[in-house]
Amino acid sequence: MFNFSNYFLNLQVVPVFTVAIIIIILGSLILCKNKKSLANVYFFILCFSIALWLGCTGMGYLSKYKDLAMFWFKIDNFGVMFIAISSYAFTSHFLQLNKEKNIMAGYFLAFTFGLLGLTNNYLSMKYINIIGAIFLIGSLLIVFLFLFFRILYVFDF
Repeated sequence: MFNFSNYFLNLQVVPVFTVAIIIIILGSLILCKNKKSLANVYFFILCFSIALWLGCTGMGYLSKYKDLAMFWFKIDNFGVMFIAISSYAFTSHFLQLNKEKNIMAGYFLAFTFGLLGLTNNYLSMKYINIIGAIFLIGSLLIVFLFLFFRILYVFDF
């Protein structure tokens, strides 16, 4: 998996890795300013989720083999599941909206669907030799989005 011969360099990953590194540094700096602030913690989780998504996407793009690319895209998908709820959590806490029920339900949903994304039935992949692997998301993502927005709507009133 971490053998250099399993990967090939292509230039499309340079900006992806650059942004991932900048995002995780930004999140870490904010967290280090005040570790007790829940807004800072939520912001770090958001930055970490984005960095995980971008970093694993980049590794998938570098992969020579479909199975290896699929491994990275599954972890990428796990990170993606937390981006929306982390944005919501940070914004809600920063604006002092007291939406803890929404946030906890959203994190539970993201974790559940993130674990489902690690199974073989959730993602499919297409391999294009010029640019490497790209992945396609199955219909389960529509269920996730419906439930996610439903939770936000129900707890909002």
